[in-house]
Amino acid sequence: MLFLTKGNFNIIRDTTSKMKYSYKDYAGISPWGTPSTDSGNTFGTGGNRWSGWDRAVTTTGSSLGIQKLVSGAMLTNSNNLFTNISTTTLREFVHMDHHGNMAVATVGAGFTTGTAETTWDSKVSSGSSSTAVNGAFEDLRDNVNSTTAHGNSATPTSNMFIWMQSGRIVMEGSYNVVTNNYDHNGGTTVKSIAANVGDIVIQPHKDAAGTVSGSKSAVFSLSPGGVIQVTFQ
Repeated sequence: MLFLTKGNFNIIRDTTSKMKYSYKDYAGISPWGTPSTDSGNTFGTGGNRWSGWDRAVTTTGSSLGIQKLVSGAMLTNSNNLFTNISTTTLREFVHMDHHGNMAVATVGAGFTTGTAETTWDSKVSSGSSSTAVNGAFEDLRDNVNSTTAHGNSATPTSNMFIWMQSGRIVMEGSYNVVTNNYDHNGGTTVKSIAANVGDIVIQPHKDAAGTVSGSKSAVFSLSPGGVIQVTFQ
C-alpha cells in the first residue's frame, strides 16, 4: 500500500513474460503502513518515506504487473515506459488481486498526506496535482462508492480497494494493458476501483531492424470475480 510521488521507470517484458526494469529518482511514502525493500536503498523520515532512489537493471521474479496491489490502496505519480514486443499474451502494468480493502476515510487521509509530500512531482502529467487526485477521490467517494440503483438492484456503500494513476504511463508494443483487476475477496459488498487522472499513452514500437509492433493493447481489464468491479476514468 504505497504512494509513489515521483520516479522514472523503464520496464521491458522479455520472452518469459518477466520484466527487466530500472528506475531513477524514485520517491514516495507509505501513509498506511511500514514499507520494505530489496533494492539496497534505505528509508528516510519516519521509516515510511524514501527519495532519490536509483536502481540498475533488475529482472522480476514474476510475470505479473510491475506494480501489484492486493489490499487497500495505491497511488502512482511516476513516469513509466512499459515495452512489450516479446509476448503474445496480454500482460498488465498493475496487477490488482483483490484480497483486502480499506475504510474510505483512511484512503482519503492517505491521499491527502501523499499529495502534500515535498517530493510530490506536479509536472509528470496533466493530472499530477493534489486538486486532480483528491477531487477524483471525492468523486469516487460521493458517487461511484455511494448506494446507487441499477435496475432492480442496488450497489451499497463499502470500503475501497483502489489503484489510482496520476502520473504518466507510456505502453509501447503489443499485448499491453494498464490494469488486470480480479477478486479473491470472497464477498459482494466491497468495490474494486481503478482510476486514472494522469496520462496513458498507447503507441507502437519500432526496433532497430525497422519491425513495428503495436496491436492488441488496452487500458483497463476486468477478469471474472465474485464482487462488483468498477473502472473509472
